[in-house]
Amino acid sequence: MAPRTIPDATHAVARAVEPTPAAWRLFVAIDVGDAARAAIRTAQEHCREAGFPLRPVATAGAHLTLRFLGATDPTRVPVLGAALRTVAAERGPFALHTAAPGAFPSAARARSSGSAWRGR
Repeated sequence: MAPRTIPDATHAVARAVEPTPAAWRLFVAIDVGDAARAAIRTAQEHCREAGFPLRPVATAGAHLTLRFLGATDPTRVPVLGAALRTVAAERGPFALHTAAPGAFPSAARARSSGSAWRGR
């Protein structure tokens, strides 16, 4: 009996051993707007002039994190995006007022391994 050729066998093996998509580290955030970005740049300049040991970052990505989602399967992103757009459409604009600055994980370590912020 002659060997049979199974055309899809290679593809089936490739699909079976193909790695799943890597999880994405996601968070839900609100863009702070141009006025807040300008205020952040001013605060960064004041910190620099005062010798505060921070490494300022570009303000283009400034945002207010609402919720850290952590490792998320990329296939869930469209559903999450749709849900967030629905919630955003149901809410109106709001005012954001900041309070005392803070740092994560601590003020002493904010420069080397963390973040500093203005707010509560």
